[in-house]
Amino acid sequence: MAAALAGLSGWRLARSHADAADPLGMEFEFLGCKGDWPVDEPIRASVSRQAEGSRVSFLVRDPVDCGLKVDKPSYQLSGPALQLSYEIHADGPVAACYCEYRSRYTFSRLPAQVKTVDFAHRDRP
Repeated sequence: MAAALAGLSGWRLARSHADAADPLGMEFEFLGCKGDWPVDEPIRASVSRQAEGSRVSFLVRDPVDCGLKVDKPSYQLSGPALQLSYEIHADGPVAACYCEYRSRYTFSRLPAQVKTVDFAHRDRP
């Protein structure tokens, strides 16, 4: 089972509302760049879980080249594994450093069988 939200683009992307047809009721919020990626941390994305009532959110920290745009957030559910992603692309100058991009994926109907959650951004083809 897979779902994607379309029509969202770049830094203007702030918050989407769940598509009524989406089986998990996913909402996406791009929180922006917190600044340079911490030099004392490995350069890899991390996901932390937050629960609020029946809604479950995943806060993603992603090391991305400074200046890249984010769009097309999506997920794939395969048994107990949930894979989160979005597309990144250049729409102008990009700096030669890693920024700490933050985003939040919120699900109103997350199946209890989900045991692992991973994140990987996709380069726009």
